Amino acid sequence: MLKITSVQDEQMQPVFYGFIIFPWGVSKALSLVACPLKGFDCIIGRDVMMDWNFIYNGKDGFITICD
Repeated sequence: MLKITSVQDEQMQPVFYGFIIFPWGVSKALSLVACPLKGFDCIIGRDVMMDWNFIYNGKDGFITICD
């Protein structure tokens, strides 16, 4: 269990272990924490993004992810 702090409150939530896998085969083992989200399936944190180069092109509506 891990304490999750949000704008609304603090909650103890379970921790799971898994992988994030991209279609081109790159993967990363990570800890996953369950928490209630409104309008999202998941949130990817900086602890994951620090391993890749993310480029967001808002004008054209796409994201490029490089290892």
